[in-house]
Amino acid sequence: MEVTLLLGRDYEKYQKIISGVSPCEEGEYVMPLVQVEMLEGRNEDQKREMVKEVTNALVKTINCNAADIWVIIREMKKENFAVEGTLFVDKS
Repeated sequence: MEVTLLLGRDYEKYQKIISGVSPCEEGEYVMPLVQVEMLEGRNEDQKREMVKEVTNALVKTINCNAADIWVIIREMKKENFAVEGTLFVDKS
């Protein structure tokens, strides 16, 4: 599982971020956007708990409001991920 923390508050600011423009460079105060990339296979309850815990950790550590935290989950099929030159689907 890989977790990427970006900064974003609304769609416009998110678009700036993914296009390479940091809102922080423009003097804007923005809140966290967390992207989690992981292999598929977790159920909805596991995802709910993970999102809750990630949100709580950010609220606690960077002193922001839970309502301002975005979390995006991106799941990969095992045939679309490889380690050491071997597709994960082929690992035993």
